[in-house]
Amino acid sequence: VDTILLGAGEYVSSGGLSISTTQSGGVWFDVYSGGTASAGTVDAAVMTLSGGTAIGTTVTRGGTPTVSSGGIASSTTVNSGSFLVISSGGSATDATVQSGGTATVSSGGVLSGGTISDGSLNVSGTTVTGAGLIVDGGTAIGVTAIGALPAGSTGDSVIYVTSGGVTSNSVLESARELVVGATAIGTIVSSGGEEDVQSGGTTINDVVSS
Repeated sequence: VDTILLGAGEYVSSGGLSISTTQSGGVWFDVYSGGTASAGTVDAAVMTLSGGTAIGTTVTRGGTPTVSSGGIASSTTVNSGSFLVISSGGSATDATVQSGGTATVSSGGVLSGGTISDGSLNVSGTTVTGAGLIVDGGTAIGVTAIGALPAGSTGDSVIYVTSGGVTSNSVLESARELVVGATAIGTIVSSGGEEDVQSGGTTINDVVSS
């Protein structure tokens, strides 16, 4: 309870529970199958969920939780300059990505529910810079993107779906979803929102309202 890790590491295995652990300064924190981390802070550090579960994690100053096969991240908050990576077999629910934060859903990963606030991803060819939600071959379900629509070229987007990725039931509120070589199903485009479908992109059952 209330553990602070500075230049060290910790792992939580089956049946273990870590509460309010703060990782700071490049330390490692691994949560294995059957282990649980609750209300932790990943501050400029690395967390790996190798089959374990993390609930209510706050990510700051470039921290990066990675959810790998069998891992579950619930109610993660990703702050500016920080990251959440959901890799093959991993899943995340109800993630909140604040302005300047980035979540990436790789092939085989799943993000279900969540909010992306004031993101801006600039897509130029295969290069993506900025912050927001990148669905790179994975699946994102029921994500709401809100905030001022990014200025600039049509490559500026809050949600970028590519490489066979799928979004389902996204809600765009003054936000843009860019679909390239991927599929968007049941997107709700509300006032001020935009959906940009480019080469190889497919949309199904979209709803556009003023």
